[in-house]
Amino acid sequence: EHATSKIESADDLLVARTLGFRGEALASIAAVARLEMTSKEPGAETAWRLRQETAGEPSLEPVAAREGTTVSVKGLFERFPARRQFLKRPPSEALLCRQTFVERALAHPGITFSWGSGAESEHYPAASLEERIALLYREIPRTILSRFEIEAGGAFFTTVYADPSFHRKDRKYLQVFVNRRRVPEWGFLGSLEYAFSEYLPGGMKPCAFLFIEIDPSQADFNIHPAKREVRIKNPEPMKSGFYSGLRAHLHSVLGSGPTDMSAGVVRERSFPGFNPQPGTYVAGSGGAFTNPVVDRAFWDTLQAAVRNPSSGWAAPQRESSPGDDTGATSSFHYLGRAFGPFLVFAKG
Repeated sequence: EHATSKIESADDLLVARTLGFRGEALASIAAVARLEMTSKEPGAETAWRLRQETAGEPSLEPVAAREGTTVSVKGLFERFPARRQFLKRPPSEALLCRQTFVERALAHPGITFSWGSGAESEHYPAASLEERIALLYREIPRTILSRFEIEAGGAFFTTVYADPSFHRKDRKYLQVFVNRRRVPEWGFLGSLEYAFSEYLPGGMKPCAFLFIEIDPSQADFNIHPAKREVRIKNPEPMKSGFYSGLRAHLHSVLGSGPTDMSAGVVRERSFPGFNPQPGTYVAGSGGAFTNPVVDRAFWDTLQAAVRNPSSGWAAPQRESSPGDDTGATSSFHYLGRAFGPFLVFAKG
């Protein structure tokens, strides 16, 4: 009934990479259910099985089994009806269990996982990260998944994302894992959303799974009792480097998004004094929001062109609808966004 641990010294607390193992939890489970454990060490001649009922002493016997450990829990709260009545319906409890199962299976694609509930069973062989995601979330086709990797700020980032045409209103498929633990790391979630924002309709969320590998001494999971949150030391260089690299990658693969006018202006219009310089993305440089440098003369020329429709760069005509009298009260027409944060309006 005592805790077991692989921690041998205080320094080990700073380099722990596993989820840990709480031996005292097994004693607590055995007190309210029928517990059975079968385990065989590598190279051992025989395996051992331990059985513990809710009442009585545990039994230990040698058995034939494969290497590894299997834990079986049956009859949860069967002797405690007051506690059993607070359990949810079996399908609901199974769904909660599967959520934890999916998180573990996503974080370890190189390990085979099996899941069963009632007559249903699922088997997930070791596979690539993209294949594991497509198997666990069958509504995401494997063919639309791509991978992007970058090292920034002392951390290694692996992003598996879907084509922007596949999106949702919620963040179900927007997930962040730090050292193989799923955490609500809002800073990196925000970086993912912002990087994809120009390719998505308003209010939509991308499908992207971010896996961060970081020195354990730089990530503190002990701030939450269930290790569901993490505090990363000096995260800003990581965030800026990751965002810059991801945005540059998306631009190279997808081009400028439909909500960004800058690409169309550059390709289709030529203005005197227009001499943009390419943006530079350096991981860890802090330039997450760096935009290409554009000569002041270009903006002066653009402003003059908008004011003078005869220059050949006129605002598109807006169709009026019945009862629409905004044209009589508004002197500006919104055209779109250019070069990142700039909004372009046409006067008149």
